[in-house]
Amino acid sequence: MADPRVSRAVRTAAGIPAVVVGAFLAVRPFAAPELMALCVSLGLAVAALVELVQLSRERPAKLTLAICFAVGSALIGLWQPVNLSLVGAVTGVLLILAGGAELWSAALLSNPHWPRLLNSPSTAGFWASLLVGGASIGLGSLAVVWVDRTLLPAAVVLGLYLLIAGLGIMVDAWAADRPTVAANRNRLVGRGLALLLGLALALAGAGLDGGRVAPGPFYSPAMVGGQHAPGKLLRADSYAGATTPGVVAARLLYLTTTAQGSPIVASAAIYLPADRVTEQLPLVVWLHDGTGLSPSCAPSVRGLASGGMSFLDQVTGAGYALLAPDLPGLGVEGAPSYLLGQPEGRAVLDALRAARQLNGVRFGEAVLWGFGEGGHAALWAGLIRDDYAPEVTLTGLAALAPLTDLSGVLASPDRGAEREAVAARLISSYAAVYPEIDGNDYLLPTARARVSETAARCQGQPGPLLPWLGSGLSWAQSPTAGALATRLAENRPDGRIPVPVLLGQGGRDQLVPTDVQDGYVAAQCRSGTRIDYRVYHERDHRGLVAPASPAVTDLLTWSSARFTGLTPTSSCG
Repeated sequence: MADPRVSRAVRTAAGIPAVVVGAFLAVRPFAAPELMALCVSLGLAVAALVELVQLSRERPAKLTLAICFAVGSALIGLWQPVNLSLVGAVTGVLLILAGGAELWSAALLSNPHWPRLLNSPSTAGFWASLLVGGASIGLGSLAVVWVDRTLLPAAVVLGLYLLIAGLGIMVDAWAADRPTVAANRNRLVGRGLALLLGLALALAGAGLDGGRVAPGPFYSPAMVGGQHAPGKLLRADSYAGATTPGVVAARLLYLTTTAQGSPIVASAAIYLPADRVTEQLPLVVWLHDGTGLSPSCAPSVRGLASGGMSFLDQVTGAGYALLAPDLPGLGVEGAPSYLLGQPEGRAVLDALRAARQLNGVRFGEAVLWGFGEGGHAALWAGLIRDDYAPEVTLTGLAALAPLTDLSGVLASPDRGAEREAVAARLISSYAAVYPEIDGNDYLLPTARARVSETAARCQGQPGPLLPWLGSGLSWAQSPTAGALATRLAENRPDGRIPVPVLLGQGGRDQLVPTDVQDGYVAAQCRSGTRIDYRVYHERDHRGLVAPASPAVTDLLTWSSARFTGLTPTSSCG
């Protein structure tokens, strides 16, 4: 490009999309790894374009780099399912290669007789090339060694690189006519400002949707050695998540099993009244409502309120300890267990086993409380207790607005945000666990991105771009047909539960209609379950577990009766 005006126009045309895509990646607006992987693929394609516009007869290495970036873009874009380790490795290695080439071009300025290795002395100046090369190698190394599905560092570091590269080639184009000293100063300043802008955008992105907090090192256990039995307590430490005055807390890691019997690690938190730690305390096991499928959505990471527990002070004030399992796939990285009866139920019973191994605390009788998804888990724990953990004693279980009819939840014509979140998590969870289920068989193409993003986001974090991913859930075929319908039926908590059950239902619950719950209760009565069914006509789904809800008062009263051995009542007649 001998004509400087043409060169300036071409470099500007390539620099603008690089800056735009770089800023987008740095902000990291998507939580779904599938969507961010596509964005990284786009970013690598733009990086290839940036290398191409810098190609000259003296710098054939730019063509090699452009080809490498294009191949990396295709590899990440086409690889299914998304592998975040691959995304980080490909992105990181490419940035390291680009950074090495930039550092070598800087070195050739001081030592022009060194072998060129398909390169030429830097046209941007020694310090600018040193900054870009060093930053690229540092960012690339970070992408290789730091793989995190919550923070998605590969996307962020590629965004920083594109900002530096895109703004850099634009500054180079417009500084070409200036004296060398002033031009080199502008090139260095431009690249430095691009780096600072990228860091500022990354920080802004972290708080854009309330922040995404990675679970932290406690949730990354070493490989479990030996033949430990399910329920083995692996680790415990003090926990600062108890913000309620007069309450102390600890986090637990323990061993549980999948439905196939494979060992997995799960997490939980336990809360105790500070002034009664040395006493033997009745134990309430709280099972949370759906909070999302990402490990960072665990209630022990985000707080109990994220899963519906907003009355901890009333629980500990009654003299109870509260054990709160995160359920598998949350906290500790692993396959999701959302509305999967066997892994949910096993994790609940194994959490009880693990809690009784804590040093310095003693627990008496235990009851289960579950809300929404947690109600489903509580019912399943009751169903499988005799076969899976017969030594675990339960004096009763309470299920508040439990998700019992899973097919009904998916097939309902209601298009509320709560139902959409449940459906997105359910289809994503089942597709991840059951090989015969492909979510794309059930979802229209226009709904797939929205479902992935909704499932990946934590409760209460809808995300700034979610409205741009479609208007809602759209089915390509009925979820009540095929392999999905079979698995939904398998995970319905049917059968006799051998402990007393309290089932509470909100009369205004749009997620779990009362008539659906009526049918479930009738089936349980026919199975021989002693079930106390109560409908709170003025309460919706979340309102059922509000601190002032009459259901909470009844829950505490009912649990006290179980702990004192009173005969339970039944609605079965």
